Amino acid sequence: MFKRFLYIILILLIIGCGLGLRFIGNYPIESVFIEGELSLPERSLLQEKIRKDFKAGIFDVDLFDKINNIGKHFNWVYSIEVRRDWPNSLVLKVEKILPVAKWNNGKYLSSQAKVIDSVLDYDDLPGFNVTSSSPIKSMQVYRDLAGKLQHNNLNIAELTEDAHGEWSVIMSNGLVVRLGSDGLSRSLRRSILAYSGLAPKVRSNIEYIDARYSGGVVLKVLSDSEMPNYFGFVAND
Repeated sequence: MFKRFLYIILILLIIGCGLGLRFIGNYPIESVFIEGELSLPERSLLQEKIRKDFKAGIFDVDLFDKINNIGKHFNWVYSIEVRRDWPNSLVLKVEKILPVAKWNNGKYLSSQAKVIDSVLDYDDLPGFNVTSSSPIKSMQVYRDLAGKLQHNNLNIAELTEDAHGEWSVIMSNGLVVRLGSDGLSRSLRRSILAYSGLAPKVRSNIEYIDARYSGGVVLKVLSDSEMPNYFGFVAND
């Protein structure tokens, strides 16, 4: 009985000493080091936010929550891993969301169709100018259309939806294709088939393709061109 009592006292002393050491050694965080593939402006914004709004001790139980709350202020931050560097430093490994397309009003879209900001300009990404469809719907339309171009030397540079819900694309070579409001993949396939069948000299004079017809497309030549407009009927579509 006495030994059990001594054992309990010893455990309590150990716990008490541990709590005391934790309290005494809970130094305020003075340095925060950021790792990850961030640009200099992104790194600076995150460091400034931490400097202004983050105060904690090295052993605080809510340390990780505090850091992740800081990260939520930047919608391009995907995750932050926190590592303590005793006695008074933290190391943050930041993973960011990379944009895959430009969105209305200077925003960007992630691969999950999340609208994000960016302190960098990604001019080489396709642009989405969409009137009413959601980011998810727009990304689905883009992926469906891009899938039809896998075997052609063309890429979508811009995807547009007007106020009437009609879609069009601008290709990487400047060609405009008006697709309509439904059957978009079929309309694009018809357009590319008709366009590919033209002689190179004729292709260079095409201003746009109107694929909003049942079974066919109209190829409109440049206004200053002496060539006639073309109507293409696509069979077995």
